[in-house]
Amino acid sequence: SAEPGSVITVYDNGQVLGSVLTDNNGAWAFTPTTPLTEGEHSLTTTATDKAGNTSAPSDAFNLTTDYTPSLTGPEFLAITGVTDNVGNVQGNIASGGITDDSQPLISGIGTAGDTIMVYTADAAGNHLIGSATVQTDGTWSMTPKHPVAGRQQPADHRGGGCGRQQDRAKHPIL
Repeated sequence: SAEPGSVITVYDNGQVLGSVLTDNNGAWAFTPTTPLTEGEHSLTTTATDKAGNTSAPSDAFNLTTDYTPSLTGPEFLAITGVTDNVGNVQGNIASGGITDDSQPLISGIGTAGDTIMVYTADAAGNHLIGSATVQTDGTWSMTPKHPVAGRQQPADHRGGGCGRQQDRAKHPIL
């Protein structure tokens, strides 16, 4: 707020974005005529009263705008690798391959910030074997907390807001 009838000038990184007049109570609101560009912004204001006196700049309000859409959908949820770390044959296991590692490293891709829950499927149903949070680069990895025995079919689920399971992708690997 400022004195009623003052002109508020809004700056972004020191450049004028525009100005607005305060109402009879000194309140104001400002919407830029063009959208802020994607990236870092440091917004400040000055107030110029009816006599022409201009205030010192306000403290900066810093924000980052990001208009790049998140990668979502089943094509962005996948197990991309299962790594065997024991026995004579080690390394990445091909889809449908066999491993003697009962706790292989399982990795994949997803939407940053999502929690990925990894299950195995057998005749008795689905069994949660672990979870991981997708990193900012869209990758995740986890090792089952307990040994996984027998022929299993890992599947991953992305947990969305309110605990919903949004997508499921099956990957027969072991």
